[in-house]
Amino acid sequence: MSAEDTSWVFDSLVAFLNGPIWNAPLQSFVEEKSLMTFVDETVDKAPEKPANFKPIEASKPC
Repeated sequence: MSAEDTSWVFDSLVAFLNGPIWNAPLQSFVEEKSLMTFVDETVDKAPEKPANFKPIEASKPC
């Protein structure tokens, strides 16, 4: 198979990931979780990270 024959697979994947079925839930998740992490400029230190972020950060490779 040549690259031209299989390029539709990549194009379909990109179209799916940019579509509303995938993008809307992902965008709402990011917006919902981002609101919790804003730092108040009047406070000297950043707030503690919410408990649901700690497992994500613990699993990140160094």
